[in-house]
Amino acid sequence: MAKKKLALTIGLVVLIAAALTLTLVFTLHVNGTAFATELKKGSSESGTTTVTYTVDDTWTVSIPDSLTIEGTTGEGSDTVTASGVKIEKDSNLKVTVDSENNWLLQNEGKDKSIGYELSVDSGSAFDKQTGNDVLSVAAGSDGGSANLKAKIKEDDKKYSTGNEAYTDTLTFNVTVA
Repeated sequence: MAKKKLALTIGLVVLIAAALTLTLVFTLHVNGTAFATELKKGSSESGTTTVTYTVDDTWTVSIPDSLTIEGTTGEGSDTVTASGVKIEKDSNLKVTVDSENNWLLQNEGKDKSIGYELSVDSGSAFDKQTGNDVLSVAAGSDGGSANLKAKIKEDDKKYSTGNEAYTDTLTFNVTVA
């Protein structure tokens, strides 16, 4: 009796394994074949396959978390960088900067201000409150950088801040167009 039960169990396992194997082979065949036909000598057939390539726009833009203008020189600098830029052909990644106080450093009470200039590398100072170009990276380039230079206006260099911090908030905007 034990031999029949063992033979029946082994036979059932083999049958289940064979069914799973057939199912797996069938599934792979159905999902893996785009075109199949049986050809007779002297005949021909053709089929098509769609090739797809998709890459999302990616980039990393790094901006300074703060920019300090030194009291002794009235100047300060930091860098804006773009790296790993992958954007559509014939487009540009553009970084612009806006000033909350229209290029004025203001005390906490906002009742006193000191003028300053912000420029990129050796370019002229930004003269409008919004949309000033900091960096532009063309499609096909990996990235780039721009050196920001902040400088207290000459007329305001001769005054003290009375040990009070004067600030402005810069907002950097990144667009791809």
